[in-house]
Amino acid sequence: MSIRKILVANRSEIAIRVFRAANELRLKPVAIFAEEDKLALHRFKADEASQAVTAKLRALSPEDNNERQQIHEHESVKLQ
Repeated sequence: MSIRKILVANRSEIAIRVFRAANELRLKPVAIFAEEDKLALHRFKADEASQAVTAKLRALSPEDNNERQQIHEHESVKLQ
């Protein structure tokens, strides 16, 4: 198994530099961007891009908010 993609969570010039390095290493750069950066250059320079889920987006569709869903049952243990 080898690494084929790299997630770049930086923005602007830093992200573009990471993309160049990734391409030299034959890795596929994936950008993650906020709503405010939807027209930023780094979004379009990456091979793939995905919008980050921000509080603003969670407010629009709270039923998709994983933080509100219980993950597992647990009991609190009293510390001594």
